[in-house]
Amino acid sequence: MDLNPLNQINPPVIVSVMAIFSATYAVARKVYFLPYIRVMEAREARFEAARAQHSEADRMWGEAEASAAEIVAEAQTEADSVVRAGKEQAERERKTILEDSMAEVSEMLERGRAEIAKARESELATLRQQASDCVGLACEKLVGGVDPVTVETAVDKLIA
Repeated sequence: MDLNPLNQINPPVIVSVMAIFSATYAVARKVYFLPYIRVMEAREARFEAARAQHSEADRMWGEAEASAAEIVAEAQTEADSVVRAGKEQAERERKTILEDSMAEVSEMLERGRAEIAKARESELATLRQQASDCVGLACEKLVGGVDPVTVETAVDKLIA
């Protein structure tokens, strides 16, 4: 028995192994490798499309945030102007009400002063008349008769 490996090489076996290997490779390539490569390429294409969509969505998100910030800024500005206008309107109304109230108070004060002056004059006339009557009666009882003009002059000096 010959144990030398070089002596055991059999060319028909090598050729048949190569033919089997080539046939197996061709079948595996057609059945497994090419569909696997197509699936991987389709997956890579979908991945790239998703990456492009993601970057487009990020860009749109940034634009939306910027737009939202602009809208918020505009709304804040508008709200500030509305509040400022409301405060100005309230201040104008307060001043108008205050002026109207002050005018009404002044008018009431003048009416009150006029009523007081009128009542004072009325009371003064009544007092003058009563004092003249009293002095006239007292002078009549004491002296006997007095000129009414003299009595009124004396009462006027007393009141003044």
